[in-house]
Amino acid sequence: MVILFARELLTELAFVLPDIMVGGSFVLLALMRLLIGNQRSSRLFPKLSVLIASVGFVATLRYGPLAKECQTTLFTYTCNLSCMKSILLGACIVGLIIMNRFKAHRLLDSSVYPLAFGLITSIMVCISANSFLSLVIGLEIYSFSLCFLLLMDKETTELRKSAIRFILVSSIMTAVLLFGVSLYYTQFVCLSFHKIKLDTSLASAVGSIFVVSGLLFKVGVAPFHSWMIDVYERASTPLIMFMDTVWKFFMVFIFAKVFKMLVAGEGGQYGLMLTVFSITSMLIGGIMPIFQENIKRFIAYASVGHIGFVLSVFATASTMQPIAAALSYLATYSIAAICFFLALMILEKGRRVKCFKDLSGLMARNTTLGFAVLLSMLAMVALPPFANFMAKVNIFKLLIASGNYWLITASIIYSVLSVFYVARSMRYMFMSPTEATSGFAEAGKGRGVILLYIPMILLIFLYDNIVSLLSRVFAQ
Repeated sequence: MVILFARELLTELAFVLPDIMVGGSFVLLALMRLLIGNQRSSRLFPKLSVLIASVGFVATLRYGPLAKECQTTLFTYTCNLSCMKSILLGACIVGLIIMNRFKAHRLLDSSVYPLAFGLITSIMVCISANSFLSLVIGLEIYSFSLCFLLLMDKETTELRKSAIRFILVSSIMTAVLLFGVSLYYTQFVCLSFHKIKLDTSLASAVGSIFVVSGLLFKVGVAPFHSWMIDVYERASTPLIMFMDTVWKFFMVFIFAKVFKMLVAGEGGQYGLMLTVFSITSMLIGGIMPIFQENIKRFIAYASVGHIGFVLSVFATASTMQPIAAALSYLATYSIAAICFFLALMILEKGRRVKCFKDLSGLMARNTTLGFAVLLSMLAMVALPPFANFMAKVNIFKLLIASGNYWLITASIIYSVLSVFYVARSMRYMFMSPTEATSGFAEAGKGRGVILLYIPMILLIFLYDNIVSLLSRVFAQ
């Protein structure tokens, strides 16, 4: 009887297995790291982590479709949310393979793998969150996992200082978020997203301002972006690649879940606040990269501009359908960013690359990698024929239809500035080679990176399918 009950329970709750598996891997790898030591775990964890992520990915594809609108107090499970988790785990597998491929990178240590699963667990918790309680827990798991990853770096004291500053500021913004949530609770006596019905009362308005500010801090929207500049400048390239692609995409997806609650209530009153955040981010993200010589600071400021451009959709949206266009833009941007960081990691195998001046003569020394970097930068600013060009055009159509001329003007200025700062930064690659750039010839050909641009161009024909998928997710 007990066996039959357990079997029936397993059948009914099979769609939860991927979440349990990934969360359990976080704890399992941490315990194994303590028991078997750093040397043995350094040999075991690279293959074991890829195996665990692959099993989780297959389990999500197998059991995800079994989820039929299952809602609890803290979590919600649907087929479309399982699809988002499969995308996350697929990206996790690719990221782990990349980390294993670049073993010489200074970040790689056996402690990276349990912390990486901590990051993935936090995102899966946030995706399934049906309450502010579970959402805050997921965000804090991410913050502490990221902080420990930054503290692991033994080469630079400045990075550890940046990690401590990040966790302090993050704690303050979490307190701000919780204060906003407490105002919701005093008014509605619940924390579930679907039970909170916002109105025009002072408690709803003030609570929403604090909640939105706390969430936008996590993604690095201006004026809450200073922590991201410090972390990007000093962190290792694989970690920055994760933050600039996977975390940015899913954090905007998580923000969209809260935004759905705003739209269901009196969402129009928050359009001005989001418009200010969006314009500020686009101006900072369009002007500041022009003056950056450090590559990672350049990417950090450019990332602020991209988020500001995406936020313009939220500022003008009165329903959830336009949000799919914003996420499709981030999805295609993430592919271009991955190509850029892969090319950068290949270059770092030959020599240390910190500033754009270090790329002098790259086209002459290593033409393939030079084109990889150049095409990546052009794709990241959404120029044709890459897929995110269509996503950017779609966002402009939404802005024009909304009639918000402030956002339209700011978006046009940002788009022009982004092309200018990319052209200015890439000029070094066409300069004469120097003695310092001799390592580029031994860095690798990078033909695999070039091949990634074929799907980037072909995705332009599948753009409508991407938007359709994301629209179905928000339709629930």
